[in-house]
Amino acid sequence: MLCWPEGPAKAMGVVKTWCLLRNMLDLLLMKLIRYYFLILHCDQGHRVTVHCDQGHRVIMDFWTWLHTRFSENLRQHKDEGHEGIRYELAKPRYRSSIILVVQGLYRRRYGRRDAKILSWPSSLTTPVYFLLACAPRYVSFSVKLNRREPVGNCFISTGREDEPYRLYSPCLTEAWGYHRQGSCQAGFGAALTSNGNRLYVGAVGSWYWQGQVFYKNLLNRAEAASTNEGPQRDDMSYLGYSMDSGHFNGDIHEDIVVGMPRGNDLTGQVVVLDHQLNILYNITGDQIGSYFGYSVTVNDFNADGLDDVAVGAPWYTDPGAPSGDYDVGAVVVFAQTKQHNFRVVTQLQGHRTRSHFGVSVASLGDIDLDGFGDLAVGAPYDGQLARGGVYIYRGTAKGLDSKPSQILLAEEFTQYPLLTFGWSLSGGEDLDGNEYPDLLVGAYVSNRALVFRTRPVVNVTAQIRWKSESGAVDLEERPCSLQDGTAVPCVPLHYCLQYSGINVPKEMILSISLSLDVLSDVNKRMFFLKREGRHQHNTTTSLRKDVNSCDDIYVYALADPGDKLTPLVAELKYQLGRESHVPPAERLRAVLAPSPPRDDETNVLPIHQAAIHIRNNCGNDNVCVPDLRTKASISGSEYIHGSLSDVLLTLDVANHREDAFQARVRIRIPKGIPYSKFSVLQNTNNDHTPICYSNFTLSNATYEEVLCELGNPLPAGAKVKLQLSFQPNPAVIAVEALDFNVTSISANEEHETNIRDNHVALALPVISRSHIDIKGLSLPDGQFIDYNASRFGEGLLGPGGTITHEREAGPEVMHVYDVTNQGPSDLTSATLHLLWPTRTVAGDPLLYLMDAPAVSGPAICHSAPNVNYLNIQVEESSYDHLLGSPNLGVEDAPGSLFLQNRLHNVQDQFQKQRQRRDLSIAPPTLDEALSCGGTTNCTIVTCTVDPFTAGDNVVLRVRSRLWVDTIEKLGMSELKISSRLVIVNGQKESGTSHPNFWSGTVTSVVRVGPEKESRSLSWLIVLGAVLAGLLLLAILCAILWSCGFFKRRRPQESSESEPLNGHTWSNGKS
Repeated sequence: MLCWPEGPAKAMGVVKTWCLLRNMLDLLLMKLIRYYFLILHCDQGHRVTVHCDQGHRVIMDFWTWLHTRFSENLRQHKDEGHEGIRYELAKPRYRSSIILVVQGLYRRRYGRRDAKILSWPSSLTTPVYFLLACAPRYVSFSVKLNRREPVGNCFISTGREDEPYRLYSPCLTEAWGYHRQGSCQAGFGAALTSNGNRLYVGAVGSWYWQGQVFYKNLLNRAEAASTNEGPQRDDMSYLGYSMDSGHFNGDIHEDIVVGMPRGNDLTGQVVVLDHQLNILYNITGDQIGSYFGYSVTVNDFNADGLDDVAVGAPWYTDPGAPSGDYDVGAVVVFAQTKQHNFRVVTQLQGHRTRSHFGVSVASLGDIDLDGFGDLAVGAPYDGQLARGGVYIYRGTAKGLDSKPSQILLAEEFTQYPLLTFGWSLSGGEDLDGNEYPDLLVGAYVSNRALVFRTRPVVNVTAQIRWKSESGAVDLEERPCSLQDGTAVPCVPLHYCLQYSGINVPKEMILSISLSLDVLSDVNKRMFFLKREGRHQHNTTTSLRKDVNSCDDIYVYALADPGDKLTPLVAELKYQLGRESHVPPAERLRAVLAPSPPRDDETNVLPIHQAAIHIRNNCGNDNVCVPDLRTKASISGSEYIHGSLSDVLLTLDVANHREDAFQARVRIRIPKGIPYSKFSVLQNTNNDHTPICYSNFTLSNATYEEVLCELGNPLPAGAKVKLQLSFQPNPAVIAVEALDFNVTSISANEEHETNIRDNHVALALPVISRSHIDIKGLSLPDGQFIDYNASRFGEGLLGPGGTITHEREAGPEVMHVYDVTNQGPSDLTSATLHLLWPTRTVAGDPLLYLMDAPAVSGPAICHSAPNVNYLNIQVEESSYDHLLGSPNLGVEDAPGSLFLQNRLHNVQDQFQKQRQRRDLSIAPPTLDEALSCGGTTNCTIVTCTVDPFTAGDNVVLRVRSRLWVDTIEKLGMSELKISSRLVIVNGQKESGTSHPNFWSGTVTSVVRVGPEKESRSLSWLIVLGAVLAGLLLLAILCAILWSCGFFKRRRPQESSESEPLNGHTWSNGKS
């Protein structure tokens, strides 16, 4: 709403201070617009102000007088030095009276207290204006010059010839000394009521700097008052630091608000006083050191007819801000209630550390003429370069908008290198005569001030509506045609525009944007008839002030849109177009009235909308209320982790009331069981075939979602039954139950009482179940282990017995275990316990361990005790050529086929009974399975498998020597020696209270016998078999001989000499 000036000669006064250039005032008078003037500060001053009036002669007389008087005074005291002059024009709350306040400081060499530096020209007669000039650091000297006190002094010019001015120094009393009023600095803060009759002066140094407020009626000298000294805790509170006037108790007299930035135990305080200086209300800060009350201003920000108060706290720190962000500053806005109390409605905060946001606050009046008061806040060290900024906040019905409508930064004004821009502010007065209040911003370090003129505001009234008698779009009626002849439903859209405003052009151009179906992001359902397929239309129109302009435009809808329930909304946006001619230099371009503040945006184009529905089979009210009811079931009662069998979900959805638009079922499932396929079991909606699909739009979700479209609409009484298949992925499933959340939904809402039956929650427990297969083999591979004790001797460990090599101990015995997890579930961890019969109960060696057990696969064995504890010489195993690699990790070893062909199931009997669910045999406990049974002293070797996944295989090989001496000592001809392998599940299975385990036993049978006799016996058996065969052959030959098999008849010899012709020939004999 504020514009940066278009030219320094017409729109902006950039002025050096009085104490720098003598002729600068003449230059200032040439640059300023005729209806306003500026009063600026010099050196370390802190105030700027504006004043305008139609009495141009009075203003010029004042400037002439002020120029003359100040120039003479500065020449007289140019050698005396100065510490700055502050000038302020007190802004009236109403334009009927203007009061000028000039605040300054002079340090004098002599003791005279009444330096007459101001007087009023004799040509000024009526009306009477009071001119106030205060010097808060004015010093008073005692007669003997032994005491000097900064009591402050004010000069009040009356404009009368007989009494041009009066002196007002309320602290120039007998109460000298800093503990009383000797350092009061009267005039540090000052305020005048809007009628100009009452003067309030702040004296921050009274009573140990408690501060004091003085009141004086300028029209009645006898009427005066002041605040009293407070308790000791109020010392150093600085009452009177800032001031402004307003109405706060409901009477006809104006009251005042007074800043007390070190009050209330350094949290700051603002005191509301009535016109007689009685306390009405105390407003306290909440943060120590924030300097709450450094600046104050009064305006009606919410247009409720009651004055509100804005309080600056330039050293406020947000406790929730990141570390390092401190002293950002704040302005707190307090709204006055009907009971004349105050409540916080808005807290504005700065954006940069040490920006001093809130050092200055100024009421702007109503710059946009919307009826709500506006506020300007200075932050003299804001911006990336810390050169200062000013924030403009608009008033609303709820108070000030928390987001600035405009930000002015010094770094944007490249023409002037400004510093501390925004240290002082003044506004609320129309400086250029366009009937809008303007803003003056001071930058005291740069000795400059900038005028920001407010641009005229254009208020646009817009209307948009659908011209449909039924108030809906009937998709069955298609009166319009597209270019290809397709009939489509259509409806005319009607809109009107009109603008008004103060000092705005009589003709303006507006840029218009029409958008259709704005509630649909992707699939638009409505388009312009003359722009087929286009849902947006931009154009411009020329308007005359206060003249309503209307137009119609036809639009068409799709014959079968996917969404038939969401209203079709048309939207109208507009903004000011480029003016055909450039306005004169003294006139600013108009600006469009801002939109009402929104929660998500600050500056948006005005938006107007109109909605129309699609006619549906929903009765006269065109509102369908469905009642969807959902049933669901899952195949099976549990899911075994690792199983690849599909999980089937059956859905049954029925609509028991009116049509349900965009009816669908949403199934949410955990990750690891993706959707596979679906089948329709029943569908009474003949107009639509259901379809199911995975919703891939989810991102970073902990679940997967499947959507099933049931119909648009799903008619009343329709029923759909579906079966969905889900294919588990065991590697991903990591939950204790598969939760299926099934919900049937539609675009049109149901009654709250009918929503419960739309949702079904099912849970399929996930259990772990594994089958461990245990196979084994004892080597030597045979029914018995025969040995000849004579080969090994007797008393190997007895008195005098010695053994040095493993061959001397006894025959080699090896047990092999093959363990496989047949699944379907993985074992997160498993422990293998090998129980090996190392000794007898008496402690004699039995199966003497020659090597540590060897293991293959994912198992790791820990250190095994009792391995070759006699340190006898070890040789290579005689079975390595049969088993392949001794590491047992090479699958293609030449002996692997031998091993696979001879392994047999060695699983204990109770495990087989449990697999068949036969409980006739009570299974042993884990402790029993891990015990040696009392017949031997066994060695326990522990191995771990982590994890033992389904399909994994572990082979365990144990090599030992049968200790013959112990067998002979036992005196048994046949002996069974067994080892046992126990596999313990490291995690309890679902439904059990103890770990599950599996066990298998490999047994070797030892039989004592002489090995040589056994060998001769085997030869006899062979010899007997040969002899028996020969005897059988002889008997067979004798039988064949007796049967004449070996006797043959031979043919006659004469036949061999007979002729071939058959005739008989003789030799003469008959």
